[in-house]
Amino acid sequence: MRCVCCRGGIVSPDVLILKGGGVKGFIFAGVVQALEENGYHFSTFVGTSAGAIAAVLLAAGLKGNDLEKELREVDFAKFRDCSLFKALFVNLPLHFWMYPGWRLRQWIDESLKRQFRQDPVYLRDLPLRAVIFACTPHGGVRVFDSIGQRRDEEAGYAVRCSASIPIFFKPESIGGERVFDGGLLNNYPVEEFQKYEQERGNHRTDFIAVYLGTQRQYKPRSVIPDIFDIILNRDDRLVVKKYSEQTISVDPSPIRTTDFSITEDEKTLLVLKGRLAAIEFLAIEAESAAKKAKEESKKQSEMFSEAQAEQQKATRLKEQADKLKMDVAVRYDQVRKHRNQEKKRVFVEYTVILLLLLYLAIPRGRHFQSPGNLISPSFIIHKYHIHVVAVDVQNRAVSDVNITSSVRSQRKRTGNRFEFEISSAALLSTQSVTFYAKRRDFSWEKSAILDAADNQDVRIPLYPLYNPEEHGNRKLSISKFTIKLVDLEGKPVLKTKFSCTTEGIPEEATSVDGKYACWIPVNSTKVRITAIAGCYKFIGEISVAQQQVALNQKIAACIND
Repeated sequence: MRCVCCRGGIVSPDVLILKGGGVKGFIFAGVVQALEENGYHFSTFVGTSAGAIAAVLLAAGLKGNDLEKELREVDFAKFRDCSLFKALFVNLPLHFWMYPGWRLRQWIDESLKRQFRQDPVYLRDLPLRAVIFACTPHGGVRVFDSIGQRRDEEAGYAVRCSASIPIFFKPESIGGERVFDGGLLNNYPVEEFQKYEQERGNHRTDFIAVYLGTQRQYKPRSVIPDIFDIILNRDDRLVVKKYSEQTISVDPSPIRTTDFSITEDEKTLLVLKGRLAAIEFLAIEAESAAKKAKEESKKQSEMFSEAQAEQQKATRLKEQADKLKMDVAVRYDQVRKHRNQEKKRVFVEYTVILLLLLYLAIPRGRHFQSPGNLISPSFIIHKYHIHVVAVDVQNRAVSDVNITSSVRSQRKRTGNRFEFEISSAALLSTQSVTFYAKRRDFSWEKSAILDAADNQDVRIPLYPLYNPEEHGNRKLSISKFTIKLVDLEGKPVLKTKFSCTTEGIPEEATSVDGKYACWIPVNSTKVRITAIAGCYKFIGEISVAQQQVALNQKIAACIND
């Protein structure tokens, strides 16, 4: 690997090591942009998890700006490639992972395919070196090296192996053995890379590493985040301290590793934080170089100009850092405000849902003490069995009536009776239920108050709802009018079109063995009927006391004699 020598004998490293961090990988784009603008160029990219994604894309020839563009175009929310229900209640209990992760692999493959115009793209095809770390349960570290181990593997497969976030993504496999996220053993693979290089016969320390992690004072959290922090970052802080002069530390808060619904403002914030951290790192390096050159200038006069140049560079970088700090502060406030609003919105939504479920679960009927058992007022759902029947003015059940209820219920009909099974969960603010009885064009209703008693009976008197414009506000009970139609010989006329009209309300009649029945107001004395059977017809008013009408009016046109 090549090393670029700068003025004053300072070695510019050509290895960039990237820590894992999920969607926080936008920071890498900002870091690379700042380093490239200040003359740094790398030939080797090392990473795990999110760092592996950036390492492969940069080794494919992308610059910092290209990397940012590539990351901005992808919809990270699609990496959750199955429904939340399936993830939580099927995959997690059965497999102990939530999402298959095939969309992540698909995105890497498509990105590399656009770069190389070939499919698939292997590690050996990358123009620059990429070193990726994954891990297995028994074999420890697995290395994917574009010029060494597993160079013939597909680049997308190597990234997918290293980016299997524990529990979140399904792990890949090598030779039948599961491969897990490289961050489980080496989320910040500085020492692991040096160990690997020593095994290959290369002894080097010329690298720059990017560490993603907050330097703020620890605040107590829930147990699960603390456990993950121990697993993924158990030795990282010691490594950062050991190689502090070669480490760019970036605080990615408030963005978390699995914030796949990341917004454009949050993406910009991460890029700006990466640029700021890199520039501050370079400013410290320039100050150190200026101080060293100044000490050398006391011995050699020609070193004075170089010391001045380094000091000017340090000053320029500090000015850039100050401007970026203002941009980062503004963007951070916007992101923080947006995330707080989202938290409040989600909290309100879940609170409303929870309260609604509790409201539906709590019975609002009276609780009765049965022998030897006291019904608890806690979450008990009563089922009320209500028997409803429609009756006429003489309290006789009416069969040709359909009855429904105002709440969701199960209904069963037996003869003239309707049985309703109503759950207390279906009742909202009252125990009152309205039953509706409908017969042809007429409808009636009656409200009933439910209690905890079973087999409650509700009887609906049939009151016709007249048109107020024609009948005022009268509500008249109705009675059944039955008449028999016969011919001149007194035999029943079976096939007859029959209708009756009373109080301006027409109604088609029903027939049973030549007897025709219709419903009329109980105080009516006359009924106008129409009966037509072939060439015989009767049209006129009759008394409600009359029980039989003979069709004896012949139509002349129908006589053939």
